[in-house]
Amino acid sequence: MLTAGIITKVLVRTVTNNKEIFTRLIIGVLIYSTILSYQTYNTSIQDTPILGGLFHTNNLINGIEMYIFILSVLLISFLIGRDDLVAEYRIILGFSILGMITLIESYDLISTFLAIELQSLSLYVIATISRKEATAAGLKYFLLGSLSSAIFLLGLVLIYSLTGITQYDGFNILYAPINELTTSNIIGDEEYKNFVLGGIILITIGLLFKIGAAPFHNWAPDVYDNVPTIVTSWLAIMGKISILSFLFVLKSTGVFAESLESFTLITLSATLSLIIGSILGLVQYRIKRLLAYSSISHLGFLLIGLAIDNGLAVSSFLFYMFQYWLSLISIFAILIESETHQKSSLQSISSLRFLKFNPALIFALIISLFSLTGIPPLIGFFGKQMILYTSLLNGYYFISTIAICTSVISAAYYLRIVKTISFTLEDNNSKDPRESLDSLTSSRPLSWIISIITLITLLFFINTSVLLNFTHGFAVWNLLS
Repeated sequence: MLTAGIITKVLVRTVTNNKEIFTRLIIGVLIYSTILSYQTYNTSIQDTPILGGLFHTNNLINGIEMYIFILSVLLISFLIGRDDLVAEYRIILGFSILGMITLIESYDLISTFLAIELQSLSLYVIATISRKEATAAGLKYFLLGSLSSAIFLLGLVLIYSLTGITQYDGFNILYAPINELTTSNIIGDEEYKNFVLGGIILITIGLLFKIGAAPFHNWAPDVYDNVPTIVTSWLAIMGKISILSFLFVLKSTGVFAESLESFTLITLSATLSLIIGSILGLVQYRIKRLLAYSSISHLGFLLIGLAIDNGLAVSSFLFYMFQYWLSLISIFAILIESETHQKSSLQSISSLRFLKFNPALIFALIISLFSLTGIPPLIGFFGKQMILYTSLLNGYYFISTIAICTSVISAAYYLRIVKTISFTLEDNNSKDPRESLDSLTSSRPLSWIISIITLITLLFFINTSVLLNFTHGFAVWNLLS
């Protein structure tokens, strides 16, 4: 214990004195991990158990991990040149990434719960570590996150108490037709199915709670609005992508196939997310609360792709996930640049009016917002088009109609941001535009990130084959396996 304490103290002191070096070291490790994931993906490894079946890996998992590493590199690049965040923040981000990767690879109920808790505890800490004003939001996030963990654990205990199984392979064996007679002898057919279904519903509710999908979304706007923008970017992107990816991998492996085939709860959550995220976003005048409701609306599209049991839904879900979070990273990078200019945290949408001093940033923000709206020929249009086409092809006419209507509604608050930054008159006592331009272009990593993502968003229609072939390859692999 004494040795561990000394090592921890030395590590923290080293990070404190060399924040910039440690940030670049983390980025280097993540880039190396991305290369390893890509090489493993190219070897065409089939499903491989790890540590006695507690974890597993395959091509699908390697591809998702590669995407998570890339997003992590982009988000951690925001920290370059910043000294306002404590050194421990960077260490906690490492634990958060570790929790995400172990969650996606989990193939046992126990390892899944531990991975979720590792990720969740890291997110609780970074939500309150930056400033005192975030304490209330962090406490709310912690309490509701603990409630969702308790719900997830209750479902886990319910299933284990009935089956005595924790590894997911065991559930597939238990659901096999040859075991139906044995199951009926142990416990009544109807009662058995109801218990298992109840446990699965509780597990699903716990996971939907953690990603902030409606009707379990109440914590998200308050937390996003009160924590620093750089922390909001991590919570809004990395806090959700791992859990959605885990649900997707779980669905792809066929676990709980008998009960999750209809995905009724996920379909209901998708419908409510579309409606609540679009309508409540109309009355928001604080930029990060608006982005919170926007993320709830986009979660509805992702959950539609997750609920459909179809090979085309696999590529639609992955493609939408890829394009949405890339656009969101660009938006957060622009918001952080605006905060650097104003030397204060962003509050209302009107705070963005200073961006008019930099036409390049205005153009990048408008492109990202239009992509989220789904305006052709931007990459966001193709994401929504693929989701809607898949849902209509599989007979989801009602939710497809809602998705189309809510997309039109959500365009109103995106256009309000465009109106504010492009057409609002500036005060007479505003700073000199040339001084503002220099301030807004001071961060070279953010400039590169914004430029690259804007070009991908804008020029995707010129050559769509690379990304679409990548996602279709996942779909084909999923069907063959």
